[in-house]
Parts: sequence; structure tokens; C-alpha cells
Amino acid sequence: MNSGRQPLQLALTLLLCSRIATAAEVVKIGGIFDQEDDRLAKAFSLAVDRVNRDMGDLESATFRAKIARVLPKDNLAASRHVCDMLREKVVAFVGPTSDSVKEYLKSVAATFNIPHFSTDFEILERRAPYTLSLHPDLQSLSRLLRDIVEDKKWRKIAVIYDSDDVLIILKDVLTYGFNQSLADVLLYPFDEELSFEKMLKDIGSQQHYNLIVGLQPERAKQLLLASQGLHSSFYNAYLILDLDFHAVSMSGARMENYFANVTLIRLADPHREDVKAQQSQKTAAPYANAPGLHLSLWKPTPNPFDELEISHFSTEEALIYDAVTLIAHSVLSLLRMNAISFQKVNCNKTGSRWDYGQALLDNLKEVTVRGLTGDVRLDRSGKRDAFSFDILEINRTSEVWAYRKSVVWEPRSGLIKRKGEEVEVDKEFSVDGMVLRVVTAPNEPYTIIDETKTGQDRFSGYAIDLIKMLAERANFTPEFYIVADGAYGSHQGNGVWNGLIGDLMKHTADIAIVDLTTTAERESVVDFTTPFMSTGISILFRIPEMQPPSLFSFMHPFSIVVWFYTLTTYILITLGTYMLGRFTPYEWVPSHPCDPDSEPENQFSTLNNCFWFTMGSIMQQGSDLVPRAVSTRTLASLWYFFCLILISSYTANLAAFLTAARMSNPIESANDLAKQTDIAYGAKDGGSTQRFFQNSNNSVYKRMWAYMESTKPSVFPKDNDEGIQRVLKGKYAYLMEATSIEYLVERNCNLTQVGGLLDNKGYGIATPQGSPVRNILEHHLIIMQEFGVLQELKQLWWKAPENPCVRSKDDSAEMTMDSLGGVFLTLVVGVLFGLLVGIFEFWWDKSQAPYGERQHILVEFFREFMMVITCTGSRPNPENEGSSEADDVSKKSSP
Repeated sequence: MNSGRQPLQLALTLLLCSRIATAAEVVKIGGIFDQEDDRLAKAFSLAVDRVNRDMGDLESATFRAKIARVLPKDNLAASRHVCDMLREKVVAFVGPTSDSVKEYLKSVAATFNIPHFSTDFEILERRAPYTLSLHPDLQSLSRLLRDIVEDKKWRKIAVIYDSDDVLIILKDVLTYGFNQSLADVLLYPFDEELSFEKMLKDIGSQQHYNLIVGLQPERAKQLLLASQGLHSSFYNAYLILDLDFHAVSMSGARMENYFANVTLIRLADPHREDVKAQQSQKTAAPYANAPGLHLSLWKPTPNPFDELEISHFSTEEALIYDAVTLIAHSVLSLLRMNAISFQKVNCNKTGSRWDYGQALLDNLKEVTVRGLTGDVRLDRSGKRDAFSFDILEINRTSEVWAYRKSVVWEPRSGLIKRKGEEVEVDKEFSVDGMVLRVVTAPNEPYTIIDETKTGQDRFSGYAIDLIKMLAERANFTPEFYIVADGAYGSHQGNGVWNGLIGDLMKHTADIAIVDLTTTAERESVVDFTTPFMSTGISILFRIPEMQPPSLFSFMHPFSIVVWFYTLTTYILITLGTYMLGRFTPYEWVPSHPCDPDSEPENQFSTLNNCFWFTMGSIMQQGSDLVPRAVSTRTLASLWYFFCLILISSYTANLAAFLTAARMSNPIESANDLAKQTDIAYGAKDGGSTQRFFQNSNNSVYKRMWAYMESTKPSVFPKDNDEGIQRVLKGKYAYLMEATSIEYLVERNCNLTQVGGLLDNKGYGIATPQGSPVRNILEHHLIIMQEFGVLQELKQLWWKAPENPCVRSKDDSAEMTMDSLGGVFLTLVVGVLFGLLVGIFEFWWDKSQAPYGERQHILVEFFREFMMVITCTGSRPNPENEGSSEADDVSKKSSP
């Protein structure tokens, strides 16, 4: 049964194939190419053949290539070929590359409504209505190069070029460079009489290590080969502009000890999966997708595009393939809609044009295809707006010269880094066995120089130990040296830096370390690792010498006004007690408690008693006087409460005053410094602290900077040692990092830190910009930080071995006679005053007696004084004595 159906199926298949063959439309595409370059014509022919095979369909057309080769600038020959093609119903033109013939073809395309594809790069973009450009435009390529330069943070750039067109392509780079105060661009025209070694030496002598190469591919190859040796360190970088350089064979190049960074740009990626698929499809037949047909009926046919090595095709060859693909897709789309018809066009007939040329042109701007150069899409002006560039870096893992893709650039997104790619490339670089020069500056405890030793043994300190630990982990040998000018690094103008930063920029050193602050300005010219220590600006000041307390320091807890009001209140309360005590009847009581009829008496009837009562209360000693009436007791209670608060406040303020006297400091913060002019202050000249105040927008810091800048003589010491010496001399505050202050205070008892941190910053290890050493140091620093190695190292160098500034707690709490002398003096004065009052009372009492009843006052005084000191008792008062005798006589004479 099956045997009877097979001949029938074969007959139907042959019939169907014959109908397909007769129904296929022949669509011709014209290609105009230079006669001297056969490869583009070959690529065009192969592209048409490939399209015929890949786009086979029952309703598809058959595409045919019409190729003409002309000499550059031979417009007459070009016109003959073009007119012949128009008569043969070509639907589009592709090419040429010569400017003269291209401009002619643009004019013909616009006149006869024939779409024209330009596949080469055009420096001068002269737009024509029917000309479509598949090559990325000048603006995009120029922006790409600028983004690469910005991403690599190049500030000094050399450009070697063999065509002025290169400078036009680099217009954004040059504009970016000239607009940056730190940028330095060297233009170096190619000279055929000079060797590449001489050119590289000339460029290197001007300290330019980043080289943009705008040379023909073969010349660029010779330059890279010449760079091996003196110009192949990891500080050297080469950016090749030619889009096809990735396909150039670098035979003879040595990867061993070649550390330079070579960057390429590629539009067509031969290793992309869909491009590889083009090579693998070797058995597809023109009608492979026809329903009801079996692939087994067709014998495998060779892939016509295999003749063009897919891994080495040029950008223009790839664009020709993409142009043919786009034309084929668009024509097939219009054929399916019956929206296109092919007709002859007569060049010699006025008004003759293709009626469907506009329809094809519009459709070409709407169709998107996937070509060898990625997505192919045109905007309304005929420019390509969907493309991406691959940024290639040299592959150090390969034993032969090869590249790897690390970044992709798109017009809308800019540079897009592939995750993990940068880290992977960095890990490939190794400093194993290398000698790296480390520049530093003397500053204890970071870098300490022992003048009694020589060579590398002279160096010690926290920074030195840190580099040695990193060297041990990364297996490199550090070679330390001291920076010539002693500066850390500040911008001197015209892109010139001094100090440690200057040495890195000159590549004199590979690493710079000390208490070097990471700042945005420094980071724009060098690279920093993660900070190995965090800190901030603070104030170093000399501990003020303790001033001897005043004799009456016990009065300082209260102001003069408070003392005055206290005295006034004491007097007023005394007078109030006196008046109220005499006024109220309940203060008058019998003088003898057992005799109600005895003479009444009042304790507060005299001012002496009232003053004694109030004084005893305020002194918290009490008195023998007790108020009896409710009114006087109310007044006394309020006075007692007043005395309680007053005495408690005095006691607390006295303790606080004595403590503050030991800790007093004329300044407590930066604001205190800014408000006064008696104490000078400054920062290290050319350091990051100086620039912090110089660039700060804070009103207090701006006022401080204005003072520091205008003060003469200068308040900016050349180094920290000079600043510390000025602090120790007094009347000077030094603004420096808190970690350094912490180290100094630990070892010098005369120094102290005033206030908190004015900012937050970190110390990092600096390397030349773009140096892969930075990432190696960064990797090991993070590990050391995680395991606490950095903190242990700091404790080792910061902690003073003997703690010289520790003071006894008992000593700090002691009070001397200088503090309490006034109390004793007051007591002495009071005693003397009491004696004087007693003498006055004695004199007054004796002076009231008649002279005959007493002796001279001085005789009476000395006699009384001798009785007192001999404890024999005092003589009775003459008046009292007389009164007693009179009483005795009257008693005897009475019955």
C-alpha cells in the first residue's frame, strides 16, 4: 500500500517545486564597489547567496546580485553601470566607499527613488533623502571614545594618528580634555621616517602613558610590537581606534611580562551565538520550510558564506551582509502585501523614477533585523539607531595574544559593564615576585626614620608594617623611599602635583602610604584603596597651666550680685523679725516661768537678738532664741527654707567651681577658636586639612579660613612636627587628624584634644591611576580588616608602653591652701574683729563709771587681762558691786 503512494507523492512534490520555481520573483540588488578592492564585492555576492538560502519561502523572491567595479572618482564609468542596473530593475544600491562615486550615487538614488545603502564610516555626513547609513554615525563614535576616556579616568592623553580624520572622530575627547583643568592632551602625527620605538620614547619622555592609536591596522600592530619592553608596564595603556583591529593577527607578540592595557573597539562580534549559527547552518535548502516537504529529499549544499572566514570578517563586510538582509526582509514584506512592483527606470528619460521606491524606503525604516552587527534598525532620517560596541581588553590568561569583552557601549545607556568581568580581569594580574617602589613621608607613628641605620632597615612605623604585611600576602617586595619635598600632595596648577601624589603621577612610585587622606581632588588623579583607618579633623592644644586660685575663691560660687542680694535679704529679714516680734502680743511672756506675774519679756525686742537669730539660721548653727507666735514662726520657717536652698546651692557650686578650675580650658570647640583672636591656629601647609577649610561652605569654617589665610606670620607649619612645637610653646592650636592627636596625647602629658571631629575622612593607600596593584592591595586589606589585623596593628603602635600621663586619683582630688586660704583669712579677720569689739565693749563699760570709782582704763584693762589669762576670775562690775553692798546694808537695817 505504501509502495503505491510513494510514486504519487514524488510526482506531487516535483510538480509543486516546478510551480515554486516559476512563481518566484527575481529581485536584483545593485552593488557598486572600488575596482581595487575585490573583497567587498565578494562579500556582497556571498551575502545575496546566503539570503536566498536563509529566506526561502513558497512566496519568496529570488535575489540576485548585480555588481559593478569602478575606479575611485570615475563617475562616468559609475554612471554607465548605474543606468544599466536601473534598466534591469534593481531595487536598491549598496556601496561604494570612494567619496566621489558615493556622492554621485546619492544623487542618482534621490532622483530615481532608489534606496541607497552606505556601509562605510562618513566623516562628513551629507544627508540625502534616499541614502541610508548602517555604520554608526560620527557623534556616536565620538561619544563612545569620550566615555571610555572618562571611565578609565585618563587625565594625560597622547594621540598618535596618520589621518586628520582621527582628530574629527576624537572631537568629544579633545573637547572634554581641553575643558578639564587637570587634562593634558598631546597630539603626535605619525612620521614615516621615525621608528615606532622612537615615537614611543618621545611620547613617554613627556610622561604620557595613555596612548590613543589612530593608525591603519598594520601600523597599529607594529606600534604594539614595538611597545614590548620599556612601554609595556601596567601604567601603559593603548586604545586602538580601528574597528577591525581585533581580526589582525598579532604573530610575534610576546605575552610574557607584557602588562600594558590594550583596549579595542568592535562593532561586529564574530563570537556571538547567532553569528556562530550562521556558520553552522550548512544543510538548509532554499525551500526547507515548504509545508509537506521533507529535508531528506534535498542533498546538503555548501554554505556560500563559508568562503568568507566568519571569525575574520571586517566591519564593512558585516555591514554589507546586514544591508542585504534588511533589503530582503523589506522586499519580502511588501511582496506579501502586494505593495510593490518592479519596473525599469530610464536614466535618459526626464521624470522617470521607480513608483514604489518611496514605499520600499519607508518600509526599510520600519523593519528590524538581526544581523552580524547586532540589531539593525533605522530612524526616520535614515541613520542607524540600534547598535552596540564591544570594548575588548587584552586577555592575560591566554598564552597567545588574544582579547576578551569586558564592556558594552550603547548610545542610550553608555558603558554597560558585565558583572564580575572587571573582578575577573583584575585577578589575572599578579605582583608575584615583583619589586614595587613605595613612597612615604616621615610622620610618627606612620613612618619613622632611624638615622642610625641605613637602607631599608631605616624605615619603621605603622604604615611600613602595613605594607610589609600586604607584601607578604601578595608576595611582592616593597622598596621604600622618602618623598623629596616632604609634601603629601596638592595641586600646583596646570595639572602638576607635588609630594606623594606627584610621584605617583610620574610613575616614580608604585604605592604611596602615610596618613594620606582620600579626597575627591586627589582621587581624580590617582586611585585609592578602601581606607585602612577612619578619622577626622580635630584640635590639638596645650593643656593650660593651672592658675593659682584667688584668695577669696570661696566667694566665686556666687556672683557679686547674689552676695549683695543675700546680704540685703539678711538685713530685711532681721528687721522684719524685730518689728513683727515687738508687734505681736504672743512674743511677750513672763520672765519667770513659775511666776505668771513676773515682768514680761520679749526675745525679739532688741535688734541684737534678731540679728543673732537670723545669722544662726543662715550659718545652720541655730541659736538659743525660739519664736513663739505663729506670725514669727511663719517668717522664720520661710527664712529657714531660703537658707536651705541658698546653702545647698553654694555647696554644689563650690564643688563644681573647684573641679572646673582644675579642668578649665580657654577653648572647647572650633566655634570658640573662631570667636577669639588671642590664640592662633592653623593646619599643615598643602595638606588635606588646609584644603578642607579652604573649600568649606560652613560659616564658622569660612571665618576660620579667612583668619588663617590673612594672619602674618603664617600659621601653616610645613609639617606636623613644626605644628606640634608651636602648640607646646603656647597660644597656638593645631588642626590635624584625630588619630595623630590620639597618638600624641598618649605620649605627651602637656597636649590634649579639644572638641570632637569636624569632618569624617579616611586614610587610604594610593596608586597611579589605572594601576592593577590597587585592586590587589584592596583585596588583602579587606581580608585583614575582617580579621581585626588592622586594629591590632594600630594598638601596637598607638598604645604608649608606660602610660606616662596616668595621674593618681587622690592627687587630683586634693585641695590646697591656695583654694581655702580665703576661708582662713576670713576667720582670722573675724576673730580680730571680735577682739576689737570686746575691747571696745570693755572700754565703753569702764568709761561709764566715775573716775573715782575706777582706776585708769589701761590699768583696769591689764588687771582684767591678767585675771583672764591666769584663770583667777574677773573682778565684778563696780556698779554691780556697789548695788550689792547697798542691798546688804538695807537688809541689815531693816527690822
